Amino acid sequence: MEEVRYQCLRPAQIVKRVKECPIAYIPLGNLEWHGFHLPMGVDSFLAEELAIRCARLGGGLAMPALHWGDNRIEGIIDADVHPEEIAAAMEWKPDACSLSKWRQDEFFQNRLYLDLLLHILNQCENYGFKVATLLCGHAPHTSRAAQACLEYNTVRSKTGRMLAWNTLALLHYADQYPGWVGGHATYEETSQMLYAHPGLVDLTSLPEDGSLPLGTFGPKAANDADPAFGEESLRFAAEDIAAEAKKRLNNQAPYRKLGSTIRIKIEP
Repeated sequence: MEEVRYQCLRPAQIVKRVKECPIAYIPLGNLEWHGFHLPMGVDSFLAEELAIRCARLGGGLAMPALHWGDNRIEGIIDADVHPEEIAAAMEWKPDACSLSKWRQDEFFQNRLYLDLLLHILNQCENYGFKVATLLCGHAPHTSRAAQACLEYNTVRSKTGRMLAWNTLALLHYADQYPGWVGGHATYEETSQMLYAHPGLVDLTSLPEDGSLPLGTFGPKAANDADPAFGEESLRFAAEDIAAEAKKRLNNQAPYRKLGSTIRIKIEP
């Protein structure tokens, strides 16, 4: 398989790929509870797999995944869904994700993460990329990623020569699989992990009756997870995202924000 990860390539290889297709795919994930059967880095692993697929399909490079730096007080299962039970399973203090345990409040943490995204976008611009795609593996990241792209495209770009946009894999295949996708650590994510990182999945830790374990939710339980579906859904998303990124490369018109939408479109 063709190597497209920026950190794994030598200078001449990077120069060649950037000249051929100056698109950067930036995977965004986090460290979050995904049940007893999946690792904490699911969102990062799947966003990285998607970035690699996009780069292989349409050109460009997959940048290193961002595993942390996000808000740790809200917007994560650890803090918002049965936090005391999850803390007990992880052998943390019961209030590990409460405001009292952190140096900064949620507003400061959100701004910190936004500034980190802006810094990464600036670095991609300096490296010669013309389009930067923030691939969110964690759904709550989409609002901050959209804000970072809007801010970067309007006032923060140093040269005005790079466009930033963001998306979420689910947006590109949700209509194809009604009743199967959505949720957290259930059929969709488990199937994709079985395809991308099967050695990190332990289906034997799931309840045999198909009930949803601690901190998981969704329309379809993980017990019937299928790596073939995982591959298909990732491929479907990658094909669509790579095509949209190429459109932005070929038509660098100004972005416009459409309400609270995540898929920011370009002018025709």
